[in-house]
Parts: sequence; structure tokens; C-alpha cells
Amino acid sequence: MGQYLFLVNKERMVIERQAELSVSEITDTYEARVVRALREIDTALKLVRFTANSSDYANVLGVLNEQRLLPPALLFTISIVDAQGRIVETTDSGRRAAPNAPSQAVLDDDYLAVWETDAYQATQLTFARPLMSQTTSEEGAGTGWVVIAIDANYFVSSYEVGSLGQQGMLALVGTGGEVLVRLTGEATYSGELMDIAAWKSSTLDAVSAPF
Repeated sequence: MGQYLFLVNKERMVIERQAELSVSEITDTYEARVVRALREIDTALKLVRFTANSSDYANVLGVLNEQRLLPPALLFTISIVDAQGRIVETTDSGRRAAPNAPSQAVLDDDYLAVWETDAYQATQLTFARPLMSQTTSEEGAGTGWVVIAIDANYFVSSYEVGSLGQQGMLALVGTGGEVLVRLTGEATYSGELMDIAAWKSSTLDAVSAPF
């Protein structure tokens, strides 16, 4: 009997090790994709902002698009929004309402805002950097925003049921623990608060989630 238990335990250890390696590989691939997407978004935000500040917002997106310097419009919607929240220019001709940008009372040049919006019956993640003109006051009041919106599901589209099963999880989580988007099986979630400390610790069992 002891020999059988030894073989079972050995087989279990092999399976667990294979699972760890598989999860590690999936995590590395997912992280690389998300980091690449976030860098592309931030590069586009900074490019549009620089061009807008240098040209008084005149046909900025049209010029950059002609030069093929913007990310694909099929995935990303880029807009320039003034201080009153009105769309000045956008790559989405169907967009009428501007995203609800944060207040510009006190901002600095490196400020990056991220929030959720609903558009076309889907949840979008919206990234924005403030426009800071040469006449910006000392209090830091901005003159508008450069905004990029993308379907939140884009960030978890790497989820494969064959690898992660119906109880697996892919998620994009902010540094404060706010879940921007999470996919488990075929269900998408957002707006949750993740217990970062619990996740980093070893107190969670195999079926618990830090939410």
C-alpha cells in the first residue's frame, strides 16, 4: 500500500510542476502582450499631445493618421477633448459624447488617467493625458485631454479555456487593487477590488480568489 501511495504522490508532484510551468509561460506571454499594448497607448498619447500643443489642435489626428503614426482605428479610438469636455477631433466618426475625463484643477505633465466607460454596449478602458499649453497657469489647470479608448476585452483576449479551464483567470489590475477587467471562463468582470496583500501571500488556497 505504501508503494502505491508513493507512486500517487510522485505523479501528483509531476502534474503540479507541469501546471506551474504552464501557468508561468502563460503569465509571461500575457504580461508581454499587455505591456506592449500599454506602451503603444502611452506613446500615442504623448505623440498626439505633443503635436496638438505644437499646432493649436488643428487637424492633428488627420495629419498623424495620414503619416500612419497612430495605432489601428479598428482597436483604438483616439480623441482630443477640450477643457469643457467637448470632442475637438476623433478617429471615431460615430462618437458623439466625450468620455468623462477627470477634473483638471491640479495636474502635471506626467499625469495619466485611466477609467472605464460604456460605449457601443461594451465596456471600454479609457486612457488620457492632459493637454498643457504654453499659457497653462501656475495652478496646473490644463486645456483638455488626449484620450484613447479600447474595448476592455482586448486585454484579456489571450484567455484560452483549453489552458486555463473554466475557473482560470486573466485580469488587468491597477496598483491600488482596482480590477480594470477580469475574465474567468466566459464571464467578464470589472470594478472589483483585489486584495493585493492576500494575493501576494500564501494564505489563499487553490480555489480562492482575492476579491
